[in-house]
Amino acid sequence: MATNTTTRARFETNVTEALQVDPGSAMIEELKARHPELPLPVFSTMALIHGRDAVGASAIREGFSWNSQMDLLWALGYPHVVLIADGLPEGESRQSMVDHWEGGGRGGWIRSSGRANSSVIPRRGAHALLWEVQHPEDDPFDLDDAEFQAVSEPVALDPSETAGLLRLLESQSDLQRVSLVIEALVGPLPVLEVLCSIAEDPTFDSRDSAFPPYAVAAAAPLLRRVPPTEAEAFRQRILAMDQQRIGGYIGLVTDPLANAQGELSRGEAGSALDTLCWADGHDDLVVRTYDARKEFPDVPNPRLMFVGGPALIEREVGNAEKYDSRDQSEAYVYHYTTICSPMLLPVELGYLLDPTGPRAPYPDRPVTVPAVASWLKAHATKLTPWLRDLTQSDSNAGLARQALDLIDDGLGN
Repeated sequence: MATNTTTRARFETNVTEALQVDPGSAMIEELKARHPELPLPVFSTMALIHGRDAVGASAIREGFSWNSQMDLLWALGYPHVVLIADGLPEGESRQSMVDHWEGGGRGGWIRSSGRANSSVIPRRGAHALLWEVQHPEDDPFDLDDAEFQAVSEPVALDPSETAGLLRLLESQSDLQRVSLVIEALVGPLPVLEVLCSIAEDPTFDSRDSAFPPYAVAAAAPLLRRVPPTEAEAFRQRILAMDQQRIGGYIGLVTDPLANAQGELSRGEAGSALDTLCWADGHDDLVVRTYDARKEFPDVPNPRLMFVGGPALIEREVGNAEKYDSRDQSEAYVYHYTTICSPMLLPVELGYLLDPTGPRAPYPDRPVTVPAVASWLKAHATKLTPWLRDLTQSDSNAGLARQALDLIDDGLGN
């Protein structure tokens, strides 16, 4: 087996190790593989600021992903989180941001950053997004590079003031995306404070009656990332809100288990699955709810793989071919490949190595062979014995041998 005799340097950053995380997904390995002569980019998020003191950390599944920091991030709500990237190989020009978002220019950077890649945003792109919130009449995609550099310069941020930008949003549909980007920059506590203040403020009803309930819904993942005392204080604030203004989102956030059980009693298994994404320690219920959902019109929330555990992963693998392959390929390339599981591997190989097969990725955004090889090589210690086992399977032998060849060839060059 080929071995890498050199160790790539990492991009120099002031971000502390406690806030850094490497998802190890095929998408992340693709970013790393673009320019192997450059230092490795660094991914981080202030969502990790409270570490294992966060309330969600009690649900951690050790060994669920490729490293302990990613195990923690799954427990804290991944993939409902944004990572800030420093040192992406494209650089920091305006065009580099457009390249990262694969074209952009589709209604501003808020929407474009979510469409092209919901998990990762370059640091300068995140600051450009903050500028867009403050200047809704302007589009950062329309700026020349000099103007872009001026408005997107990463600067020290005041957490409360930065989170307060959420109050400027004109569309409730942007609330969740911008909340996660701001959290990645300043942490969950100031963002939760502003989300609750929006939900409590009746003046937002006249702007858009959906603002208060959407603010509460946006709080769900962030509540996992703060210490228990603070999480309970926010929970009590939400419980005290006007049920008529907020609707069912109060139950979703404050007692997801009871909310899901109520949805199941009404025959709403699909809605119950989404709610159970925020309930810990109920693997059997998640699996039963998954089984109760007789039709599969769309791909389940990737977070279900964590809350349902190995039994749910087994169910999902068995149903993989029932979904629209384009939607499912994105879930695998972006999120499922962060999971360390031999059960997922056969389906992953179908998405990553068979460009013409039923599980092929988006034809206009293919996963390149060097990127796939990089993902395989990054996890070769775990993947190699699993791949060797798959070579004994009639249905998976060819792709497994192809994967082993790519590992042996390094980056497939």
